[in-house]
Amino acid sequence: MIKFIHCSDIHLGANPYGIEERFEDMGKAFLQVVRHAIDEKVDFVVIAGDFFHKKNLNAKTLEQAVDLLEPLKNAGIPVYVTEGNHDMATYTNVYSWLDFLSQKGYVYLLKPDVLDDGSIGLTTWHDDIKKGSIIEKEDFFIVGLGYPGATASTMVERLSKQIPENTKKPIITLLHSGIDKFVTEGMGGLREEELEPVIGKSDYIALGHIHNRYENKEKKYFNPGSIENVKVESLSRRKENNDKGFYIVNIDKLKEIKIEFKIISIRNTFSIEIDLMGYKNNIEDIKNKILSEIQEKNICSDEAIILNIKLIGTLEDKSTMLDINDIKNDIKSNLNVIYLEILNMLTSNQENVFNVNEAQNRDEVDKEVISKLILDEGFGENDVLKLLPIILKTKELASEGQLTIDKQEGIDITSLIEKYIINEA
Repeated sequence: MIKFIHCSDIHLGANPYGIEERFEDMGKAFLQVVRHAIDEKVDFVVIAGDFFHKKNLNAKTLEQAVDLLEPLKNAGIPVYVTEGNHDMATYTNVYSWLDFLSQKGYVYLLKPDVLDDGSIGLTTWHDDIKKGSIIEKEDFFIVGLGYPGATASTMVERLSKQIPENTKKPIITLLHSGIDKFVTEGMGGLREEELEPVIGKSDYIALGHIHNRYENKEKKYFNPGSIENVKVESLSRRKENNDKGFYIVNIDKLKEIKIEFKIISIRNTFSIEIDLMGYKNNIEDIKNKILSEIQEKNICSDEAIILNIKLIGTLEDKSTMLDINDIKNDIKSNLNVIYLEILNMLTSNQENVFNVNEAQNRDEVDKEVISKLILDEGFGENDVLKLLPIILKTKELASEGQLTIDKQEGIDITSLIEKYIINEA
């Protein structure tokens, strides 16, 4: 019998919206994984990618990572990790910070490597150089397939041929990729049938990359989702998969698998939709409506919360302009909020109301709204394809505190234009 923890998308170093407390939140979430692993005396921990949020770390993030991994190392609990798209080495540097942690003995980094003939393949783990893709222990194999990227289908098919087969030991395969029927547009992923070669050789497929939990016990793949809400935009209105946590997995000698999803405690994050249909454009009435909805939904916490509000409907005078800052200040004076975002989706008439699917997350809504705004400004469909990624990337940089709007520095929009327009032309 082997017992292990499967988690993914830890995103240490993430600092959404430039809020220091959110940096600490990511560490606190993983600390709960660490404590449970030690308390339950698991045999090992697997992390299916994106242990870090960025390829280039600052000293504070590295220190946080070492402090969190040290107790596992001292307890003799190995950590097996594969790379995700956030923490793999940059194109100009083949050595990543996960490589560093592996060399220092904090983790075993399992990932595909460049073979002698120049192709990408799987190699046996070598303790002397602390490098490899497949590690064999007395009771199990672990295989790291890493992040296959845009060539996921071809890469997974090729690498699956090198996974050990006909073994009496359970094979646990780590893969940082989503299954397309569970991912949102633009995230990429494998079709389930494209995963079949891996399914046929694995007893447990530990997935990562997609931040909401999903699983298929028959096909043997499991995705725990991220252990914290990295972005409020990633929240969907589907309540069944918004809990954050990790899997506790037991595999017996007959390769029978029992899993339990362990929910962890994280900062409360709420996303609500408020319909202002028929309301007059009176800021006090609108603020009272919003506060009433917040109270009705019992949104409160001793700890500061993250709150996302979506305003929909059509006001009586058909106007769509609101003083969002005034509304925010009023909410903050009545509620303990660490981050508040209000999305104004009011329309001037019912014919132009966006048909937002209840399962849509904030990223999808943003794309729809921004695309319409670009078209409304007189641009064509081809312009939307060029301008949309620039606007979304600028928004992402701003939300992560990486974009400075300084009179001396300004916004480095030139590089974004070069990347998304000039280079794509």
